[in-house]
Amino acid sequence: LLLRALRVPPDRAVVTGRSRSAAMDAAPVWMAEAKFDLPVHALEELAGDAAGRVWLVADLVRADAADRPLERKRVAVVWAADGRELARVALCAPDGPEETLRTARLGQDGKLYNMCVQRQGITVQEVAP
Repeated sequence: LLLRALRVPPDRAVVTGRSRSAAMDAAPVWMAEAKFDLPVHALEELAGDAAGRVWLVADLVRADAADRPLERKRVAVVWAADGRELARVALCAPDGPEETLRTARLGQDGKLYNMCVQRQGITVQEVAP
């Protein structure tokens, strides 16, 4: 599938997919939605694996009136090929300024790798499906 994700303010993300051979304006053949308990600040990763699962990693941030972060979370959502949500995994969320690197990646081995930069140092997490 060719995947696309969209943040739906304040607390949802919608993922759609269509076959590679479909026309650019063709309707999606796959769709899923995730609702979160905090506002969606950024989508860090969107990828499919060899088993047909779709992975989305979202950074969630609740901010104060001056737009300073009060609470941060990073969550991975995994869907089956039929659109059923299989799992949600809490990941380490970076606590520093915005990163310029892509810090969550789905590997060729079907595992999700999350790099978390915090004041204490860097943590790399590996999540198997």
